[in-house]
Amino acid sequence: MAGSVNQDPDFDADHRRALGKRLRELRLSRGVKAEELRDQLHDDLCVGTLLSYEVGDRRMTVQRYVEICKVLGVNASVLLEQVDRDLGAAPIWVRASLLSKTRDPQLRPLRTWAAARHVGVPVPSARRLIEFDRRTLLFAAQLCGLDPEELASRLQGMCDKRSCAAETG
Repeated sequence: MAGSVNQDPDFDADHRRALGKRLRELRLSRGVKAEELRDQLHDDLCVGTLLSYEVGDRRMTVQRYVEICKVLGVNASVLLEQVDRDLGAAPIWVRASLLSKTRDPQLRPLRTWAAARHVGVPVPSARRLIEFDRRTLLFAAQLCGLDPEELASRLQGMCDKRSCAAETG
């Protein structure tokens, strides 16, 4: 695809494993065998595929995920929030004005984006902050050619909690 960023094929492995673990725990806590769950789903699915979701080896479609959640009697959104908490994925908040002025050459793609998207646009004060959740951080790190932990460290240095809290509050 033209203009796309090369993506690590395992960029979401942590999420797949955490989500699979939650789904397996739910299934087992309800006393449902994998075969029984498979039988309640709408199309042919082998038990091996279902089990590969539970260990995070295979990606599932959103449709399949929602269907499994319905069969297990759990809200799909709530389960995703639990997975996010399981991963300890606290977002990093950065002032757009600071990011758009950074002189760090490796943050140039983010600087350009922040300047074009956030600076000088009349928006509510909360919009002056950019939220980097885990997924956004992973993509941004790839874009900048940095390790996600290194990018997180650089971004955290751009915004102290008091000033960012004042802008969002």
